[in-house]
Amino acid sequence: INKIVQNNGVTHTYKSKGKRAMSPATAFMITNMLKGVMNSSNGSGTAAKISGLYEAGKTGTTQYPDDYLNKVPAMSTMDSWFSGYTRNYSL
Repeated sequence: INKIVQNNGVTHTYKSKGKRAMSPATAFMITNMLKGVMNSSNGSGTAAKISGLYEAGKTGTTQYPDDYLNKVPAMSTMDSWFSGYTRNYSL
């Protein structure tokens, strides 16, 4: 994170020294798998696709106990999550 801009316009800027989290080969393999989430015809993240960008992402849901789910309408999605990245941005 380089910068956070709050709703009231206050900006916080951060400078940090990066640290490699994984090898380039591992990053390539993970990205290669996660780009299918956005690009394949049955990918779960196709709604987040932005034409012209090389992007990868991961979707997910949360789990709830059965006694709680019995109170929720069938086929409801309690929580849906998405995390994605391009060559320049992540969210």
